[in-house]
Amino acid sequence: MSSHSSSKDLFQTIQDCRQKKSNEERTRCDLFFSEGFIAEQSLISELDCEAVFNEIKSCWANSKSDYIHSPKFRFHVPMVMTEINIKVMKSVLSSYKSILDKFLAEEHMQWLVEFSSICTFPGAKGQKLHRDMSIQDRRLVTIFINLLDVGEKSGPLLVIAGSQKNISESHKSSPRFLASEDYRVMTLPKGSSVLMDSRVVHSGTANTSHDCMRPVFYFSFGEKDISGPTYSIRSEYSGKYKLNDFCN
Repeated sequence: MSSHSSSKDLFQTIQDCRQKKSNEERTRCDLFFSEGFIAEQSLISELDCEAVFNEIKSCWANSKSDYIHSPKFRFHVPMVMTEINIKVMKSVLSSYKSILDKFLAEEHMQWLVEFSSICTFPGAKGQKLHRDMSIQDRRLVTIFINLLDVGEKSGPLLVIAGSQKNISESHKSSPRFLASEDYRVMTLPKGSSVLMDSRVVHSGTANTSHDCMRPVFYFSFGEKDISGPTYSIRSEYSGKYKLNDFCN
């Protein structure tokens, strides 16, 4: 085989790989815009999960819990920015960057509006189904990072696929939102994450385990003047950062 043929084959292989990656990104984008969420596994190492969880536990001692649906046995505490949690944040954002660039297409949609944590303990009741934001033409998105394995009994996130498309319909009575085939229970391993459109109907389910907690590190980007959401973020970070501050 001539060197010319080898170079041509190598070039074609590189082109094929690039095309495959491009097609996969389009598929992920289409899935997010169709269902309102997307989940990814094994984005964060076990060591980094443990380090961020330790930071969350430190925050419990120094911060009050913010508002959250069904607060008993749930801690909702804004995080202090540190080298490790910013590293984790940047790593996860890099996986979703193409989706975020399309969803948060304009600069005023790209504010960091939440930087926080939720931990659901045994005994926590299931939250009522709700949306974090109910305005069709506004943009707000949240990324949840699971710091421990999430099983069926530890209070996993429940989402109703496609519910971001029908803001005008009541999720309490519409048959569209009562179809069990649209329910997705996010039982996922440690180090996984969920990117969710904040218009999606969702809830934290009951933690019926005896000894399993569900700690989550999360952050949200979107428009900062939306009526409705109660943003969980320390005052010194509010209105200071945008998406690209963590993507370069």
